[in-house]
Amino acid sequence: MGELERDVLDTYFEQSKELMGRPDSEELARMRDMMDALSTMIEQDRRGEELDPTFDDFMEKFGDFFPWVPRNLEDVVRMMAERAAAAEAMFNSLSGEQQG
Repeated sequence: MGELERDVLDTYFEQSKELMGRPDSEELARMRDMMDALSTMIEQDRRGEELDPTFDDFMEKFGDFFPWVPRNLEDVVRMMAERAAAAEAMFNSLSGEQQG
């Protein structure tokens, strides 16, 4: 399960990075910070540890990355996986010329 979550996050991060085009270094650093915090929380949750940062702290700092309103960590992971799958399906439906 943890490996699947990590793969989902890696895929989401890579697709987000590609979709954003050429973000400025500050935006990219902030996205990296968000993904690092999220990865830490997922690992802590997997081990049954208390989340640090807490989910509320995470959302206060990075909530603008999530246009939906996740209630908890599981919502974030599930919704990111759904969005990554939708983005991949859309990309795969494009012609080779459109993809390039």
